[in-house]
Amino acid sequence: MNQFSAQMDQGFDIERERYFVDISGTLEHSKQNDFLTGIQRVVVTVVAQLAARLAPDQLYLSWCDKSTRSYKCVPYASVAQGAGILTAPALRSYFFQELSAKGPEALLRKYKDRPLKKKWHTMRLDLAAHMGRKRPFRRKGTTLESWQEMRDAEKLVRETPRAGRPFEQVCAPGDHLLQLDLAVQQWQMQILAEIGKMDVVKHLLIYDLIPLHAPQLVSHDTAWSFLAWLDEAVNHVDAFLAISEFSHEKFRTYLDKTERSGRITTLPLAQDRLPLPDKPQDRVEDRVGRQMTELYPLAKRLRKIGREETEIFCRPFVICVGTIEARKNIWRVAMAWKKLVEESEREGRGELPTLVFVGSASHMPQDFQQFMQGTGGCNGYIRIVSGPSDAFLELLYEHCLFSIQVSLAEGWGLPVGESLAYRRTALVGRGSSLPEVGGDLVEYCDPEEIDSIADAARRLLDADHRAALEARISQAKLRSWGDVADDLLRIVQIDKTWIAQRRPEQQLENQDT
Repeated sequence: MNQFSAQMDQGFDIERERYFVDISGTLEHSKQNDFLTGIQRVVVTVVAQLAARLAPDQLYLSWCDKSTRSYKCVPYASVAQGAGILTAPALRSYFFQELSAKGPEALLRKYKDRPLKKKWHTMRLDLAAHMGRKRPFRRKGTTLESWQEMRDAEKLVRETPRAGRPFEQVCAPGDHLLQLDLAVQQWQMQILAEIGKMDVVKHLLIYDLIPLHAPQLVSHDTAWSFLAWLDEAVNHVDAFLAISEFSHEKFRTYLDKTERSGRITTLPLAQDRLPLPDKPQDRVEDRVGRQMTELYPLAKRLRKIGREETEIFCRPFVICVGTIEARKNIWRVAMAWKKLVEESEREGRGELPTLVFVGSASHMPQDFQQFMQGTGGCNGYIRIVSGPSDAFLELLYEHCLFSIQVSLAEGWGLPVGESLAYRRTALVGRGSSLPEVGGDLVEYCDPEEIDSIADAARRLLDADHRAALEARISQAKLRSWGDVADDLLRIVQIDKTWIAQRRPEQQLENQDT
């Protein structure tokens, strides 16, 4: 996977130019959500890696501001304040303090004119969090984990302007705008169209073109809105990045079909562990806490997990990570598991591990929902964990037998790479970008054949076969998020030289037309 890094290693120096990373879509999402999705996780992870490689005055967050219909920016260091990976609560705390739907201030809003009572209830909820009691938080429409994240996010708030500065007042010719996020709303597209006229080097990261080449896997109007966004976005950038060779090929096909040209470079994503936010350093553990950390780490990490989630660890289990939707092919996975359960019971081979679907259930397909209701979750052999925290997801990766991702279409396949980073192999569909992530470290199947999925799962249930793949994983050089950031900086420097050579030609072409 790191041949790309070797090919790009041409000794480019990072100049003192500035890098603006667009977070428009991530900010809009963080207004109403406590957890970031796949694309948004890529954005906050890459920008954190860039922060480790650039001086504080070189790295900015930028976004489309709806209230002023303008493009704003703020130094990354002002927002992160040394917290590592930015979370949705941290972003909301910095940019949207006035929102009433989220945060400790909102939960205790009725006490805003009674500071002593507000302080008392804050202390009461902090104590409940410390003791691992979930009920007080459920009563207030949140969770213990969200409360703790919100309290941690409060510490990021500093006496600095929250509105940001106009982009045009900060940027200079030769600076870089990295559009790693998706800004697909019409008002965002209009703002970015104006930014496209400025003399900065603009890159757009292409994740996938699934709405166009597999429209049956998305909602009915997604293809229309996606094409409208893409047709507009390509007009206002200088070069493109694609997260896999598969996405590169699909995007090149789009450019050919629309009779356009464009410079595309593949920037593969990572096979790395979950990027967890740094824990506050001022949280002091008592004696029991220190003993739990040193002697019984699993017991400590399960302490604040709900009973239903904790029960997962009572039996061996396999995980399928990702939004619970039709594109993830979850109905076929469930049917394959049902086949294995019935086969095991018929042949008296003992019980099968639990299959745990891990992800947002807001787009659950009807066929899968009917299956779960009609079979009682395959008699308890299939479970769902909706909206887990990254800390809990890490626990699942660490303790599962293997993971499953047999999606019908992907742009990369983060869960496959994450599974490998935790030294767990995976059952992977042989299609789209997934083989680029799994390489020879996983077990493949035909994602459109239930029998093929079941056969591959049966092979991975063999402990010796699984151990052989895990031994291969332990020797593999996996691609890190640091590798992604290094390659990104190299690519934009190479493209900057190419763009500078092209611009006089483009100006002549424009004069001729």
